[in-house]
Amino acid sequence: MRPTFLVRYPTVAQLVQDFEESHLQVIQDATDEKFAVKDAIRDEFDKMRFAVIGRYESFVPAPGTAASSRNAPPAHHSAIKLPKIAFPQFTGDLALWPSFIALFDSAIHENPGVSAIEKFQYLLASLSGEALGVVKNLPLTAENYVIAHDALRERYQNKRKLATQYWRSFVHANPLVADSAESLRALLDVFTENTRALSMLDYPVESWDFMLLNHLLEKLTPTLREKFEAAHMTVESPRYDQLIKFLTGYCTVLASASNTLAQSSKATSQASKKAA
Repeated sequence: MRPTFLVRYPTVAQLVQDFEESHLQVIQDATDEKFAVKDAIRDEFDKMRFAVIGRYESFVPAPGTAASSRNAPPAHHSAIKLPKIAFPQFTGDLALWPSFIALFDSAIHENPGVSAIEKFQYLLASLSGEALGVVKNLPLTAENYVIAHDALRERYQNKRKLATQYWRSFVHANPLVADSAESLRALLDVFTENTRALSMLDYPVESWDFMLLNHLLEKLTPTLREKFEAAHMTVESPRYDQLIKFLTGYCTVLASASNTLAQSSKATSQASKKAA
């Protein structure tokens, strides 16, 4: 087996080159639905390629490592393959752009071990919907990766549009219809996440205290607003952070009460079954 393997090993380089050329053409013409399938085929090919290279290196004596490196088939891409990264699909939702591009840039775009072609493949695999439409017609070449990356930034890296999206998220948040830990936590998350995002865009969120306080108060049930006002009777003008702290604590109370009620109901049900 070993002699036959070593004789045939030099043909691997041509096989890799043929696959790369064919695969790039297929990916370029693939529809959104078929892209994931083609990407999976590429993953399987890479697994087999690296398995063959690994077997070759196991057959070559250690002293000949340097020589074996010279005889190894040239790879079209980098020899080190990144682990499969589960990027969230970016569809064009402005609110999700900052987190998406930060993850992609840190893991792929700024990684010197990934070729431009591979970066383009990662980028295409991470896009869908409107966002994919921005770059899908560009031929899959190293030069076009930079064009594609810049095109996405030009479309979505818009400070004013992002800020408007964050602002609308909490201004138009659904008001509470009942005081439950789950719904209150969701409302708090909407306010804290979007105000934090605005702050990261260098907007003076800390000076919007009175405005944020009243926006959030308007989203609460009358009962919950009364509880907050009663708890801050001696404060002429409560601060937004005081409201956040109060609601966070009340959310914990609601969650504890809900768990206690659930355990009590379970115990009562079990007792009834035993009595029967």
